[in-house]
Amino acid sequence: MKSFEKVLLMFAFTMIFTTISKAQDFLLDCGSGSPSWCWQQQQQINAMKMQNMMMQQQILQFYRNQAAAVQQQMMNNPFQPIQGVVTYDGNYVTPENVDNYSRCNVKCEHCDGGYNQKRVYFGNNQIRTVNQRCSYCHGKGYVSKLVRNE
Repeated sequence: MKSFEKVLLMFAFTMIFTTISKAQDFLLDCGSGSPSWCWQQQQQINAMKMQNMMMQQQILQFYRNQAAAVQQQMMNNPFQPIQGVVTYDGNYVTPENVDNYSRCNVKCEHCDGGYNQKRVYFGNNQIRTVNQRCSYCHGKGYVSKLVRNE
């Protein structure tokens, strides 16, 4: 009878422990590396990407509206001067001061001659310096910019 009681007791404990649910079973464990945490991080990344895309679309729509307004004014009033235009560089160009601006190449302020030095760790205390092409000037070392003539 002792062995039967032991088996029955072990069976009861096994049944009790298998019915106790863990937080992970219900995805309530939000510790780093858990599935819930990974999904939460991905949702935050997706939200940031969506905000960036919305801002890019707003900027694009601003320039489209501006171009459409200029085109409409040219079609309706072909012999009158066109209203001012905000350029991509942020300069406000009007027909009166359009001759005060010119496009020229200026030194890229984000790099040193078209490339940036980047240190890469390869393991075993091996660090190499790699030249990485500048994403602003695409390796040219200069960018084309609309500047005011002095």
